[in-house]
Amino acid sequence: MPQTTHSDEWTLRRVVIVLTLVASQIASIATIILGPQSLPVIDREFDTNQGSWFVTSELLASAVLCPLFARLSDLYGKRRLAAIALLSGGLGSLLVAVAPTFSLLLVGRAMQGTLIVCCVLGAAIVRESFPAKIAPVAVGLAVTGAGLPGSLVPFVTGPLMDSHGYRGVFLALAVVVAVAAVVLILVVPESPVAKEGSVDFVGAFLLGSAVASLLAGVSLGATVGWTSPLVVVLIVVGVCLGVGWILSATKNSDPLIDIRILADRRVANRMVAGGLIAGTGTLFLVVSALVAESGSENGFGFGLNATQYAFVQCLFFFGFFVGGVVPVRAVRRYSFGLVQSILIVVLLISSAALLLAVGSLPLFGAIHLSAGLAVGGFFATMINFLLSEAARDRQASTAALYMTVATMMQSVFATVPISLSNGLFPGFEGSFGLDGIRFMSVFAIATVLAAGLCTVAARRATIRDVIDPLKKVHSGATDSEDAVLLRDSPVDYL
Repeated sequence: MPQTTHSDEWTLRRVVIVLTLVASQIASIATIILGPQSLPVIDREFDTNQGSWFVTSELLASAVLCPLFARLSDLYGKRRLAAIALLSGGLGSLLVAVAPTFSLLLVGRAMQGTLIVCCVLGAAIVRESFPAKIAPVAVGLAVTGAGLPGSLVPFVTGPLMDSHGYRGVFLALAVVVAVAAVVLILVVPESPVAKEGSVDFVGAFLLGSAVASLLAGVSLGATVGWTSPLVVVLIVVGVCLGVGWILSATKNSDPLIDIRILADRRVANRMVAGGLIAGTGTLFLVVSALVAESGSENGFGFGLNATQYAFVQCLFFFGFFVGGVVPVRAVRRYSFGLVQSILIVVLLISSAALLLAVGSLPLFGAIHLSAGLAVGGFFATMINFLLSEAARDRQASTAALYMTVATMMQSVFATVPISLSNGLFPGFEGSFGLDGIRFMSVFAIATVLAAGLCTVAARRATIRDVIDPLKKVHSGATDSEDAVLLRDSPVDYL
């Protein structure tokens, strides 16, 4: 058994680094919370039924910016890019606070997408600089540790929104983010190695344009009709741009996102499952905000103001924090497949219970705790799985690929179910009826089931990856590639 040395343990410096990265994540959580929390107010102030884009624009921007910033961090240093991400997010918060039009509001919201990038860079910083013994838990804390203090954010944003409106909240957030950027520069060490290469800006443009065009088409389809020329053009253009991005990524020797990693069936299936779970978490919070705000005139809901709803959100993000620690430690004793399967069952039960919780506040709060636990646990275990599979100089890019998939699915789930619900079950005066809430809950249940199927497929692919080389070894095969595959087979992930 290897001896444990002081260098393998937690030190004051490592604790401070993790706390600093957690602080940057709190800012990201604040923007995520403020999306659904501000949605009803945004719809009314700007007189629009496309308010879901206030949630989606941040997620869409982060889907493109995560791999872009990860690549730039390989070239120029992770601390530098993390600081730039924070400052850009702060400017975006300032723009949201003063935006006179809905269009400018969305621009500021998109700039806030850089705050989510800090999750990828923080995980890579920890994995790169921490010893293997504590790295998995440290990564889990870096990416979900903000859940505990972040769960208190609604108690600040809620009263501020009630007294000063959403503009006052985003103005305060801009100041906090600027301070966080300064602290990060002073405390977090810069990456010791910078990789040479180029940045695939063409790939970034194609990917972002494709996703934006497709989401715009789907969002408008339920409102203006699926046969509308505008909707058809948006969807066709989105598909063409998406195909162009795939071709560009496969031919480029140094693409923005190395999609060739998806040839590994274990990675591909778990990547899809992680994206579906992330999307379900976003949809859960959107439905939660709509149910919480709705009054008795709609036949369901609790009529909560922003301050009261903060107590409910607190439960979700506390569960998210616990999910970043307990499941990651459980993986050491059991396996990724088993732990993730349990988390999927928990989220499935939570999504189903949401159908019954529209009139019961205690149940409504309880399922927020369980849903947060499942989403946070799946997120943390996925990051650790991918980082353990990636080469050292590709860890940031690999984590960015997962974040891209996750945020793209969050963008889709913040827009598509709402648009479909608006078209199938129109409410009144911009509100949602009970049928629309039920539709989105069923949508979430179906998505979790799909994630479960992907997890089963990943488990089977892993078993085949282990058994096939064993067959060759027992039959006398000596191919060196098979030997390497056998030695490196991730049996712990079964």
